[in-house]
Amino acid sequence: MLWGATIMILVDHLLGYEGGKFLETETDGMIKNGSLLGIVMLIPVLFIWFITLFISKPQRSLIK
Repeated sequence: MLWGATIMILVDHLLGYEGGKFLETETDGMIKNGSLLGIVMLIPVLFIWFITLFISKPQRSLIK
């Protein structure tokens, strides 16, 4: 996960040095706001994470 973040930051810095914007708050897609796009991208990830938490047994019940 940290490698992915490192690569994303590296690409952002390279684009910033070439004259592009470092952080953009507007997108050209269906969702125009960059912050809202980030939140919308987290929703499926959190949904899958919660499902895996409910399906798997908690570690506390295995210890007892």
